[in-house]
Amino acid sequence: MKYNSYLSFKRVILLLIHYFGGYLFLYPLIATKITLWLDPYAVEYPVFIQASLYLFVFIVAIILAEPLLKRAWTKFLEKPLQIIKDTLIRFGWLYLSMILCNIILLFLLQDSSTSNNQQEVLSSLLANPILTTIVTVIFAPVVEEIVFRGCLYGKLRELLNYKTCLLISSLAFGFLHIYQSLLSGDFLDCAYILTYAVMGMQFGILYEKHDSIVACMLLHCMNNTIATLMML
Repeated sequence: MKYNSYLSFKRVILLLIHYFGGYLFLYPLIATKITLWLDPYAVEYPVFIQASLYLFVFIVAIILAEPLLKRAWTKFLEKPLQIIKDTLIRFGWLYLSMILCNIILLFLLQDSSTSNNQQEVLSSLLANPILTTIVTVIFAPVVEEIVFRGCLYGKLRELLNYKTCLLISSLAFGFLHIYQSLLSGDFLDCAYILTYAVMGMQFGILYEKHDSIVACMLLHCMNNTIATLMML
């Protein structure tokens, strides 16, 4: 049976532009200009501008992914207990895979420090715990799963086999979390692409099994919630 991503090519392109071109590049530039217009001496975004930026990205992603989300919710309601059970089991596999990745990275880097991405989240938690917690446990699981599983993996799956799509989407997810280190020349931190790619792989396996992005969002939310509580 031919795989169906439930997203048109137009919606996929708009989602990718919105996330990669907008959220990661254009929108922060606009937020910076507004911040400096309000206060020429500002060194960081005011909370209301940060919150507005995240809310805008979240709402637009939901609107563009509407057909995917409707189908995912229908699939979830068909067997909610089974999906929740499989999500909990997959969380166990995710936890074990993260331990293995940390052991490998400790051996390769000879350093017990965390990735730059985690350090940035920790700094944000200390500066603005409420907004950062909301972004980490709600915004990221929803928006990132729409983009990397529902959009990227799903559309590729219409054309390619399961393993190839899983590899591409997982590496893209991993790259998202280390690209700033790559741009800044911190190549040691780029090794953490392993951790995030393996994490993305666990999300992708669950998505393939149930064809419902709701399961991936639940797993992603669980992972980020535990990580946030540990940092707090």
